Amino acid sequence: MTGRQTLIAILLLIAVAVAYWKGIPERHDTSSVLPGPASLPLPANTPLVELSADEVTGMTMRLGPDTRNTRRTPKGWTGVERPELLDGMLADLTKIGMISELAVQPAELPEFGLQPARSELVLMHGTRILSTLEIGDRNPSNTGVYVRLPESNRVLLAGALLVWQFENAFHAIGPSVSPTPDS
Repeated sequence: MTGRQTLIAILLLIAVAVAYWKGIPERHDTSSVLPGPASLPLPANTPLVELSADEVTGMTMRLGPDTRNTRRTPKGWTGVERPELLDGMLADLTKIGMISELAVQPAELPEFGLQPARSELVLMHGTRILSTLEIGDRNPSNTGVYVRLPESNRVLLAGALLVWQFENAFHAIGPSVSPTPDS
């Protein structure tokens, strides 16, 4: 094969490839096959905690056998190494919605890690308890966590982000902190 014949073969191959390529429909257009996200029904986003983060002036957090307390003063959170972790958790608690509500009988609570709860978060304003969250086990796929709201006796499935934020905030509070109401 001469140089001229090789050049003609290459040009012919390029022409066929371009013609073929132009005849293929747009590869990213899946609208005729799959519905878009807008067509999927989304659950109502009722936050786990219906209060303002600014209302919270105290927290008691229990993780396993360890309990830590902190209070918010005009100078910030007492005994906390990274106060932004507590503020971030509080802000997200008022935004994180439940994934679903579960019909759980009291005798079934241990199956969800909720009797006794693995962790507990008590939010206070002064000495008044605003809300309590009992945090149990993760769901089988590890994408969510079972949460019980003792005030209403509701068991919810919330996103696993809650566990990560809770544990980070818990570890930001010094272990020996036990503030008095005066501090």
